[in-house]
Amino acid sequence: MTKEYEDIINHFYQFDMSEYDNKVAKRLNSQLEKENQSLRKKLKDLKREFEKYKNINLKNHSFEILKEKLQNRYSTLTEESIKVLTTGEYLFLNEKIDMDYSPIYINYIKVLELEIKNKLNICDKLTFGGLIEKIGNIYEFKTFVDILTKNKIIEMRNRATHLSQLKKSECGKIRTILFDEGWLERLLSILENLNKEKEREIELNIYILDTDGCEFFKNRLYTVCITLDHRRILSNKNIKFGKFKGKGKEIEYNNLNYILI
Repeated sequence: MTKEYEDIINHFYQFDMSEYDNKVAKRLNSQLEKENQSLRKKLKDLKREFEKYKNINLKNHSFEILKEKLQNRYSTLTEESIKVLTTGEYLFLNEKIDMDYSPIYINYIKVLELEIKNKLNICDKLTFGGLIEKIGNIYEFKTFVDILTKNKIIEMRNRATHLSQLKKSECGKIRTILFDEGWLERLLSILENLNKEKEREIELNIYILDTDGCEFFKNRLYTVCITLDHRRILSNKNIKFGKFKGKGKEIEYNNLNYILI
């Protein structure tokens, strides 16, 4: 065995593996520490950038797309109502900051006012509360009015107009009623049906001969009157025997034809 070969063998046997492991561990630890420092710096930089932009309102909902969706869903809304409703939806869906939602709430209410007044030809200058009270006397609107009353929609509208600010959650109540619970669609359907019934109104020039008891129709008590030409009249007015001129609406009730006046 040569001297050189012996030196190599001796060096191998004298090699301390633990010392090697410690050196590698120290080197790796130093490398990881440098990487951690770099990552911490990047994280701080990202946090600073996030603070700059976290309150910026990103408009995720396009006005035109919302308008198209609302037009497709509520095809009988007037152009003015569509614009008002789209404006309310655009602001409600896009705004994330802590703000006063009263103006947005008023937009949803305004749509109801516009549609009810336009479809029923109501020209009176009524408050929203006065308008709801007026249609509350019409049988078809009873459930709708009850829903608004139960959820204190009129009181909240008055708050939004006169007294205080509204939170987004409070504004969301009227939106839930109109969209999620489907009351805007139901209201438009009621208004459309009433308009169709109105188109069936006829001019009357009749002679009332007698009465024939009473009928309970749409939650109201009516007197049944018989005319000279044998037509049956439903009336909740004080009708006198003799000639009568006015307007009436042809209806079918309990398999009989009537004229409602």
